[in-house]
Amino acid sequence: MLVPMGRRRQHDHDLPPHMHRKVRGGVQRFYYGRAGIALGPDFAAALKRYAELHTAHAAPGTFADAADAYRRDEMGKKAPATQAQYEAQLATLVGIFGSMQLDAIRPKDVADVMAAMTKKRVDAKGRVAASKSFKVMPTTCFRGCVSGATGANIEQ
Repeated sequence: MLVPMGRRRQHDHDLPPHMHRKVRGGVQRFYYGRAGIALGPDFAAALKRYAELHTAHAAPGTFADAADAYRRDEMGKKAPATQAQYEAQLATLVGIFGSMQLDAIRPKDVADVMAAMTKKRVDAKGRVAASKSFKVMPTTCFRGCVSGATGANIEQ
């Protein structure tokens, strides 16, 4: 049997771990965790919400799921021109990474896509310059994948 580490509770023995109550102005409210996520004043409803938060093991999901969440949560905050550009880029990325689990996408995979989307051009003075025809938008999964991927350690 697992024994919880740390001090024993001095009060609220009737509450499950990580759940606490606050009484202010004669009204009691229940909270979850150190962040103090409000569970509400009704004990039964608070226990139900606690169970949802405490037992939820969020699976990483696929890139397509993350792209849908990005469209739903973040896309509306962008300017219309940016939305159109990001939508085109998301369509390309979903075509490439759509069915992959987020944990399976490696920095090397992102670097390979970036390299494939880069084209070389020659300017008026004959110099070769690489311009990105594809710009990866700041999605959460790519922030984590690309953050440590520079130069020598790209093969991770």
